[in-house]
Amino acid sequence: MPPVVPTPKADPEPRGGAPAASELVLDAAALAPCLGLTVERYMALWCRGRIRYRVEQGTDEDEGRFRVSLLYRGVRVALIVDAAGAVLAEARPEL
Repeated sequence: MPPVVPTPKADPEPRGGAPAASELVLDAAALAPCLGLTVERYMALWCRGRIRYRVEQGTDEDEGRFRVSLLYRGVRVALIVDAAGAVLAEARPEL
């Protein structure tokens, strides 16, 4: 599967064997439905830079997990994923 979270420019070194956020690869098939999109539409929008994102690396008790926030047309989704990219939790915070 193609990566859906590109490499950020500045990332801390991974700790405890967990990948850095720059190494995190997520499956578009898991992300697209969260925004109400097909995989094809998600990838097209992603490639054009229309889907905004933020990746935060967990520390302490959250080490090895990441929060991935996606924003598209007023829909915001926050996902907690593990180092392998598996979605552990999903939330839809208010804008």
